[in-house]
Parts: sequence; structure tokens; C-alpha cells
Amino acid sequence: MKRVIALSLSFSALVLCSGMKPIEGYEKTRWGMTPAEVQKLYPSAGGAEMLKGRLTIDDVQVAGLPAFKVFHFEPDDFSAADRKLVRVTVNIKREASSCRSYLRLEALLARKHGKPKAVKARGADLPLDCKRASSAAGEYRWVGKSTVIKLAAPYTQIQVDYYDRAYLKGLETKR
Repeated sequence: MKRVIALSLSFSALVLCSGMKPIEGYEKTRWGMTPAEVQKLYPSAGGAEMLKGRLTIDDVQVAGLPAFKVFHFEPDDFSAADRKLVRVTVNIKREASSCRSYLRLEALLARKHGKPKAVKARGADLPLDCKRASSAAGEYRWVGKSTVIKLAAPYTQIQVDYYDRAYLKGLETKR
């Protein structure tokens, strides 16, 4: 009987793990894509910001919340064609950035990517109405093989950042 239970638990764990794909970018994008490749996937991405190394999509919904997305490309010193996707930021608009929204996004990300690593809370990293909520950390991180996801609320606006892990590691070594 114990053998059957152990086998069924092992099988359940295998099925659950096999359904989780490694994150290698954001949604349909992959790290290292050019601005032109990202614009093919997201035709509504605005090109005016490309001079600053960014493409923006305004007025989208994320988990039922009004948001905008920013695709960041590096390096800044090359022509637009040579830039590569290194980060995607999903910004929840200020009017929807509440403690309830923050905790909802944390729960959705945890359901999709597993348990996060809670990072120490800092005063500016939580929505104003969430600072007294003991269950909310100031920042959560999910670290995958090629992607790091960070949930925080700097300046009282909820922000979810998806980073190319190699790019983020390079930034941390420069500090």
C-alpha cells in the first residue's frame, strides 16, 4: 500500500513539473529579439520610444487591471537593428495599484511560477494601503533558468519586471 501511494505521489509530481515550461522571455517574446521582431509580435508597440531603447504598448489589461507594457532593448549605443530585448516591464496604472491588486498579482505569479523568494520590504516598495499588511513583502522574485521576474511597487505603482537573467547578472557585477 505504501508503495502504491509513493508511486502515485511521484507520478503526480512528475505530471505537475512537466507542465511547467522554463520562462525564456515574456509571453511570445524571447530574450535577444530585435525591436523589429518584437514589433511583428506586437504591432501596437509604439516606435517613438525606440530612440531611448524602448517599445511601449499602452492600454492593455493584465489580470483584469489596466496596464501598459514596456519592452527594453540594449545596448543603447548601437543602431536600433543591433539592439536586443533584455527586459519587459508591466506597469499597472496608478488608479488600479492597490494592496488588493498587488496581492492578487503575487498570487497569480506564484500559481504560475511557484513559490517566490521574498525580498525585504522597503517603504517605497508597497502600495500605500498595503504598507501595514504583514503578509505583503516589499518585493518578490522568481528566478528561472533564463528569466528573473520581480514584483514590486516603487512609487506606489505596481510593476512586474521580466529580466533576461544573463543581462541582470551583468548589471549586478558592474555595481
